[in-house]
Amino acid sequence: MIPCDDIREFRQRKIVLITIHHIIFDGGSVPIFLQKLFEAYKAYTEGHEPKIEKVDAIYSDYVKREQSLIEEKGEASLAYWQEKLKQPLPRLNLPLDKPRSMVKNEAGTWSLRLDMTQVERLHHFASTHRVYVWNVIFAVYNLLLHRYSGQSDIVVGMPVNQRNEKAFEKLIGLCINMIPVRSQIHNETSFQSYLDTLQKDIMDGMACIYPFPLLVRKLNLGYDTLMSPVFQTAFAFQDVLDPLSRSEYGFVLMDEIHQQGEYDITLEVVNKSDGVLLNWKYDKSIFEQSTIMRMGEHFINILDSVLNDPMKKLFDLSLLSQNEVDLMINDWNNTNMDYPQTECIHQLFERKVISKPKDIAVIDGAISLSYEELNQKSMPLLRILC
Repeated sequence: MIPCDDIREFRQRKIVLITIHHIIFDGGSVPIFLQKLFEAYKAYTEGHEPKIEKVDAIYSDYVKREQSLIEEKGEASLAYWQEKLKQPLPRLNLPLDKPRSMVKNEAGTWSLRLDMTQVERLHHFASTHRVYVWNVIFAVYNLLLHRYSGQSDIVVGMPVNQRNEKAFEKLIGLCINMIPVRSQIHNETSFQSYLDTLQKDIMDGMACIYPFPLLVRKLNLGYDTLMSPVFQTAFAFQDVLDPLSRSEYGFVLMDEIHQQGEYDITLEVVNKSDGVLLNWKYDKSIFEQSTIMRMGEHFINILDSVLNDPMKKLFDLSLLSQNEVDLMINDWNNTNMDYPQTECIHQLFERKVISKPKDIAVIDGAISLSYEELNQKSMPLLRILC
């Protein structure tokens, strides 16, 4: 169930790779498991048996609690989601590098780190505006998806840790539930207003927790062999590993190993002692890494823009860097050409008709004319003018 590999990398260093299926383990299980593993390792190295603590609950207790909640509050929660996910549900329509296929290749991950200066700005912003840091990042991610897709109706999946009772705090198992966060993005709205609305929507959704697989069946939200139902992208905020990131027991967690993403794109935000790590997990069968890197850069541009002025309208938030703006306005529009100063335009055109008659001269939609054809069609007009 839990294969463990010992990989020797250097003379004084080893890598321990632990592989666990998500069906029995979630992100909240990781710190619980590793804490016990480290404590047992320390006990054995000191020559004594590790202390085995009695658990307050086992996974079957958690399942019974979930079933009882469905019986007590399920009808009201289902009504909430029925209204929230009323049809038609949008399908995220990002520009792809490759056409979708039935076979998915391995998932890719590209990581981008926010330094402490950026993190401090984020924390100050969140504190000033009475919102969570992760909610600011989530809002910016939604705006990025809006700009790339051109869609105003966006649904993003978010995992929620449901160990919200003391008995389940140290429970290992799959104790998360995905909630769909649906946003209506209007360009005339300020970022501050959108952020407040988004945070309220998330809190409302968390208060109406309903098992996501059951929700899909109950509301008949359908199944597509090429795309995930309800949402095709996810956002996850991870701060559970930060207390274990120090080498107190002689172990250091590696940033390079990731859980594979299940969706087209997943933004995983990892809170660390030296900053915030943004892991962009993507489907390599439809996206190139260069595209994901560009999306990450545009994400930072939007983030900087909202931190500078949260009252800006969403339409006015900058997606492009100044270098990209200069490239589009100046370089790509630099159409200056050197022409002979002793001839008129009709003489230059006649010379082109003689030298390259079959070259395309003008294009209008699906219609094009060569220099020879344009010359022939212009002759009747020339006779009238003369």
